[in-house]
Amino acid sequence: MRFALLLALALAGCDLAPKQWRGWVYPNGADLTGDVRLGSFSTFQECQETALEVIRGFDRAEDTEDRAAADYECGYRCRKDDSLGGLNVCKETRK
Repeated sequence: MRFALLLALALAGCDLAPKQWRGWVYPNGADLTGDVRLGSFSTFQECQETALEVIRGFDRAEDTEDRAAADYECGYRCRKDDSLGGLNVCKETRK
């Protein structure tokens, strides 16, 4: 019984991992001022999967060129930099 309780608590702790990845999708990859914020994620893989799923959703729209023009990025340990007008600055970005 104690083992089961400890196991349940240990697994629940996995959800408490810091969400240090943030994601953005740019419907028009040539214009990075228009973005769809995806939120925060615990891993790069979660961020990437969500971004690609959002982009795949553009296929269902009437304008199928949206998907071809779309782009995304996932940033690790991002913070807003007031000296850059509130622009997000990340320790690392990936696609």
